[in-house]
Amino acid sequence: MGYSHGVKWNENKIKSGIQEVMITLGISHFPTMEDMDLVTGDFGLSNKIAKTGGIKEWSKRLAIPLRSGSTQTGWIGEEYAKSALETNGFSVEKMPTRHPFDLLIDDVARIDVKFSNGYLSKDGYYMYPFRLEKKMPSCDFYFLIANTEMDKTIYIVPSLLTHQVQICLGKNSMKYEKYIDRYDLIHSYCSAMKNWESSI
Repeated sequence: MGYSHGVKWNENKIKSGIQEVMITLGISHFPTMEDMDLVTGDFGLSNKIAKTGGIKEWSKRLAIPLRSGSTQTGWIGEEYAKSALETNGFSVEKMPTRHPFDLLIDDVARIDVKFSNGYLSKDGYYMYPFRLEKKMPSCDFYFLIANTEMDKTIYIVPSLLTHQVQICLGKNSMKYEKYIDRYDLIHSYCSAMKNWESSI
């Protein structure tokens, strides 16, 4: 099957990699790309799966069920984000599929929405991995939705502060707590950009 990230992949190696992720996370469904990246520490396994049929194909091939509703997670996250932003007084335009970002706010701010159901770690703490995918963001803010047991926690993180391809929120992510429900950051950004535009 060829190389990815310096590893020569074949079906048995992919299967064992998937099983290792499932055992580590204690799950019985097919892991998400975020799950794979978090457990393996790189994108080798997830990239190989993406290039050889994707999650649906490998789920069918290995007879491992998909997580319930996993194919709709992205849409659910975008709809939830749109509703939350409109409730906070913003105008929101949804971008078409495969656009570089998900939502355009007040014709100014570009938002990329990420949704995570999380998983229970071996230490008994819930962890919420978010796959950002690129070190050079194509958005102004990340709208990270952690789907907790009781409710949904929203982290509004300026993209210029993220220099990584994945964020994992949980026990050791105190530095991100200051970004919970920070709609004021989007308000300030939109206001500043509109003032700058009017001064030209």
